[in-house]
Amino acid sequence: MTKRFFTMLMVSAAVMSLVLSGCGSGGGAVSSGSNTSQTVQGVAASGAPIVGTVTLNDNSTPPRVMTTASASDGSFAFNVGGLTPPYTLSVSWTDNSGTNQLYSFANGPGTANINPFSNAVFAAAAGVPDIATFTGNPTSAMIRAMMSGLASMDGALRTELSPLFQRYGTSQDPISDTYVANYTGIDAMFDDVIITVSNGMINVTNRQTGAVIFTCPEGNIPSGTFNNANMPGGAGTIDGAALYASNCSICHQTLATSTVLGATAAQIQAAIVSVGSMSTLSSLSALQIQAIASALSSTPSTTTPPAACTYTYNVWGACQSNNTQTRNVLTTSPSGCTGTPLTSQACVYTPPTPTACTYTYNTSSPCLSNNTQAITVATALPAGCTGTPATSQACVYTPPTPTACTYTYNAWGACQSNSTQTRTVATSTPTGCTGTPLLSQACVYMPPVSTLTLAQVQTTCTACHGLTVNTTVLASGGYTVTGRTAATWLTTVNTMMGHGASLAPGTTAQDYANFLATLP
Repeated sequence: MTKRFFTMLMVSAAVMSLVLSGCGSGGGAVSSGSNTSQTVQGVAASGAPIVGTVTLNDNSTPPRVMTTASASDGSFAFNVGGLTPPYTLSVSWTDNSGTNQLYSFANGPGTANINPFSNAVFAAAAGVPDIATFTGNPTSAMIRAMMSGLASMDGALRTELSPLFQRYGTSQDPISDTYVANYTGIDAMFDDVIITVSNGMINVTNRQTGAVIFTCPEGNIPSGTFNNANMPGGAGTIDGAALYASNCSICHQTLATSTVLGATAAQIQAAIVSVGSMSTLSSLSALQIQAIASALSSTPSTTTPPAACTYTYNVWGACQSNNTQTRNVLTTSPSGCTGTPLTSQACVYTPPTPTACTYTYNTSSPCLSNNTQAITVATALPAGCTGTPATSQACVYTPPTPTACTYTYNAWGACQSNSTQTRTVATSTPTGCTGTPLLSQACVYMPPVSTLTLAQVQTTCTACHGLTVNTTVLASGGYTVTGRTAATWLTTVNTMMGHGASLAPGTTAQDYANFLATLP
């Protein structure tokens, strides 16, 4: 366990009423003055306290769910008055390895710790091959089925792990018994071993070496295999005196005259964490440290133990969002005393009421044709305020003055019989300009040269009109129809063709119209 966990649990008896009152009534946590006979409480830990979200489901249909945050020492409590037992519990938290979850259970009010041991028992009773896949929301029928087997699973696993429990000098139930974080007993065991459930197997491994101490199918715990040699400290008895001699005597004299006689496992662990020169002892297991403490306690002291410290403090600081508040030590007396000051306690954090923001905006964006313009926030006051800033505002759109176009053209087309010729625009600049391009102009139409003869015209026309053309008359301008244009003659020729007139081979109506228009 960490030094912080040790410190918090060592003072837990003194501040229990503060812890319970600090949990508040929200989320089902125990409030000040709660009846402890209606309380489910415990510690969430896995070799260190777990600070996360603890959830309790009762056996109603549908289940009623309560949640609370575990304290910095992993402790939690629920007032279950009015709820239906039995209960399932879980704790979820996030660390460097990702999101994690452990499960536990309670038949009724009392202690229900959440730790790797309870998680393994829960998985065995639930019958899931990998507890990580458990939904965390069992039905009432599932809870009743699980509860019928939880007690036997708990007893079976403790029986199979009894050599490990004996090594740590404890017979406590890790689920239903209260234990203190003093680096001895169950607490030391959880520091030194890892209990996991995966692929339908329960495995207990040595945290330092990774060696398997115990393994079994979760559905058949008594069939498991226990390897004594892989336990922390090996198969034999740990010699605390030898460990002290090799690790501690260089600074604290021999065991008989040690300057730290009577030091507890918790004090040794705290010194390893806080004293830089002792950091090399961090490789020792909790069991080895416990053996050193036992050696120190069994050696008669030839010196007067230091007095317990008396502390004075600054006032408590504001309650933080993790539901704790701290204070600093002002004085410590007498000189050379020992003790652990109380510098942190649980509290109920009240988030500040957010203030509505007052915004100023940047308005440099152009006004669009829909009479709106985009705006961005220049300032939002006061700091930490909340609100939703505007992203646009109304404006008056002024259309841009159009620019006259400059054109380039393709070449003029051929002059047509109506004495006009046309062309097309090649380019028009700039983009969006306005104007009217000059696409048509007058021209002198020159009819194409035709091989049509006067005799062919006479043959075509006299077939209907019976005319006899006298060349003398022609020469003297003796025609009665004169002054007509080729376009007018083209209409006449087409009309005659509609009445059955036949053109000379290899000629067109336009040839006739052009010829007739040239007659005087």
